[in-house]
Amino acid sequence: MPASSLRRLAGLVIAALALPVGASAIELRDEFRATIEQGVANGRYQSVAIGLLDNGEQSQWLFGAVEPDGAKPTADVAYEIGSTTRCFTGLLLAKALYAGKLRLDDTLGRIFADIRFADPKLAATTVGEIAAHRAGLPAVASNLFPRSVDDPYVAFDAAALDAYLAHAHPDGAGTYRYSELGVALLGQIVARTYRNDYRNLMASEVLVPLALNESGFQALPKLTFPG
Repeated sequence: MPASSLRRLAGLVIAALALPVGASAIELRDEFRATIEQGVANGRYQSVAIGLLDNGEQSQWLFGAVEPDGAKPTADVAYEIGSTTRCFTGLLLAKALYAGKLRLDDTLGRIFADIRFADPKLAATTVGEIAAHRAGLPAVASNLFPRSVDDPYVAFDAAALDAYLAHAHPDGAGTYRYSELGVALLGQIVARTYRNDYRNLMASEVLVPLALNESGFQALPKLTFPG
C-alpha cells in the first residue's frame, strides 16, 4: 500500500474519534462514513481503518482495499500512523525531562558536541525552542532528497540529520514556525540523551508501558509486557 495513501488516514481516524461523548461506540456518524466512502471511490484514499472506544465498548470499520486485486482490509492489516508518531516523540521527551536526563535549556551544541556547527546561533538553540517550534527550523531539511514521493523520509537517517545541523543557517528564530524537521530532531535528541536507538526507546519507553503490542517499526516487534 502506498505510504502516501496511508499517511492520509491519520486525520480521518482522529476526526472519527472526536464523536460526542453521548454517542454510541457501535455507531459511525453518517457524515464521516460518507466522507470516507467518497474518498475511497474517487481514489483519494486507498484503505481506511477506524477504531472507536467508548465506555469500554470497541468498534471498528474498514474501507477500501489493501491490494491491487481489491483484497479488503482486515483487523490484522498494519497501517502507518503518520503524524501520531509525534505524540510518541512528545512522550519520550517528557519522560527524559521528568527524569532529569534532559533540560529545556540544553542546547544543540551541548547535545551534539561532536558536530562542528557552521551557525553558532543554531548551536545555541535550546530544546525548549525546538519543542515550541520557535527555533527557526524549516519544515523539512534542505538536504532532504527523496528517493520516493510516497515515503520521502525513508533515506533521511541520523547521519543526514547531523550533516544538516553542521551546515544549516536557519532564520526566523523566536517566531512560531511549525517544523516536522524539529519534531524529528527532538526524537534524535532523546535518543542521544539515552545513548540508544529511537526505535528501541520507542518500544521500551512508550509501546510496552502502554501495551501497544500491535505498533512498531516495519515488522512488528515481539514485545514482552509486564504482568
